[in-house]
Order: sequence, then C-alpha cells, then structure tokens
Amino acid sequence: MKTYDFKGNVITNNYSLSDYFSTIYTKMFIGLIITALVSYLLPLMLPGVFVAIVHNYKIVAILSLFVEMGLIFYIGKSMKDSNKNMAPWFYLYSFVNGITFSVILAFSNPVTVAVTFLITSVMFGTLAFIGRTTKKDLSGIGKFAIATLLGLIIATLVNIFLHNTVLDYIITYLGVIVFSALIAYDNQKIQKGFARVNQDNYNNITTWHALDLYLDFINLFLYILRILGKNK
Repeated sequence: MKTYDFKGNVITNNYSLSDYFSTIYTKMFIGLIITALVSYLLPLMLPGVFVAIVHNYKIVAILSLFVEMGLIFYIGKSMKDSNKNMAPWFYLYSFVNGITFSVILAFSNPVTVAVTFLITSVMFGTLAFIGRTTKKDLSGIGKFAIATLLGLIIATLVNIFLHNTVLDYIITYLGVIVFSALIAYDNQKIQKGFARVNQDNYNNITTWHALDLYLDFINLFLYILRILGKNK
C-alpha cells in the first residue's frame, strides 16, 4: 500500500496502521508481563536474593537505574540499525525493572495493587483512544508534559533530602497529570509517524514505541499506587 511521509514522498510498506499498533501493544504487554512475573516470582522462588535486595535496596535501585538508562540509550541509539533486533533489549529492561518492582509490590497492599492496576488500565485505554481519535494536535500538550516531567524529576531528587510532605503530594498528583497527557500524546505521535515506517525500520521502531508506552503505563501506575497508598 502507498503511504506518504511528512514531505509528501511516497513510501511503500506492507503493514496497516492497525497492524502497526497491534505490534507495538503486543511488545508493550510482553514487557509488562515480564515485569509483573519477575516482581511476583522473585520473592517466592529466590527469597534469599529478595532479602538481600531489600537490605540493599538503595544500592540496587541506583544500579538498576543506571542499567535501565543505559538500555534506553542503547535502544534509542540503535533504533535505526536494521541489522540489530532491539526487542530483546527492551525485554531485558522489563526484567531489570521487575527486580526493583518486586520490593515496591511486596510492601504494598495486594488489594491496593489490584485496584491501582485496574484504574491504570482503564485510564491508559481511555487516553490512548483519545490520542488516536482526536482531531486536535496534542504536540503542545506533549511538549508541556515533557518539560513538566523534567521539573518533576528535579523536584523528586530535591525532596529526597527535604522529606517535605506537601511537595510529595504535589509531585504525586502532578505525576498522574503528566503521564496521562503523555499517554494521549504518545499515541497520537505514533499514529502520525506511521507514514515514515518501512520494512527495514519496522521492528525497531515498534520496539521503541512499545518502550515509550510501557514507561507511560508503569509511571502512571506508580503515581496512582502512591496516591492510594497514602489514602489507606
């Protein structure tokens, strides 16, 4: 079929838009499943390792952060190289994230976790639908959300030392707003970028977008979990 890039040049690919989104969401869900399985099974199958992680959680979290940032950088850098398959690296990222998640979920109320997952799933699905169907250009909202996200990261780092309860509440609720906006924006961005996809870059671009949406879902989940945990 014929599609056109942003300059109006004809590009030929063999995929429909629905196939494109299906591939992205399949990879995203696989990543989420890997994270969920690791976080659930680690305390059960390797209790000694889990205890060691809990006792050294700050070190583990910092190491995991560096590994995850390195993987994101590598996937992004290698995205245009059709000779490399980036999907296994995304799944490795999901695995590493599951290790840090194991501690968070182990010390959370199971009912709260279940309710949080349900709320996050409904919000994600609704916002993804809005992003794909709205005629309004969400670029401005996306840029604002990304800029606000950088501020959130800085505020979170500062509050590690301040331990300010009010600031923590602001960060948490603002985090929900930011990632809600990013879910809609990213889905629209993915749809708009479909015309530039071809057989050579299809696999890695869908992996990159799967990682993008995975991060949106995970972060929205964590912020909602913090809200519900505070209101227990």
